[in-house]
Amino acid sequence: MTALRPEDAAEYYCMWDTFDSPGTKVTVDPNNPTPSQPSLVILKYEDSSGSTACLARDFYPPELKMSMNTDSPVLYETIEPVLSSRKYHAIKVVNITSNQDVHCSVQHHNKKFNKILAAERLPALTTPGPTTSSIEICRTSTPSPQDEDMEKMNALSITVLGLRVLLTKSIALNMLLVTRYLYF
Repeated sequence: MTALRPEDAAEYYCMWDTFDSPGTKVTVDPNNPTPSQPSLVILKYEDSSGSTACLARDFYPPELKMSMNTDSPVLYETIEPVLSSRKYHAIKVVNITSNQDVHCSVQHHNKKFNKILAAERLPALTTPGPTTSSIEICRTSTPSPQDEDMEKMNALSITVLGLRVLLTKSIALNMLLVTRYLYF
């Protein structure tokens, strides 16, 4: 292999004379002279339970060890980091129970990186809450019959406008056809 470019980075398998062997794995790696630290991102559903992912992005060299909550079952984990734009990326997905903090830890280039996403917990009320007179409640208005009538009027206006545009187009097309018939 000669004249390789960064976009040629991939895994290639060389085979010789037989299709029974798995072949020799050749990885084309970009020549990145300076190591770069991974940036960690934790992705979690809003309902505070379910699949939660830890994403390590933009690191080099590709050697990386990732761990998440040890008591949570692993749903998916990249075996080898993925190369994109001359940097590597890796992901691990675990199943988190509700009200559980998410710990993501990465060992890369003899350094350890941690990221923690704390579970949302409801605050404990130790003092009585404010009286109803001081609470400002955000009220949504319920649709009134007048609002429903306005909605129908808007729909009718849009329909009439569409019909007018259609009529204008058909008149223009008829004029073009008549002109073509008379002069050509």
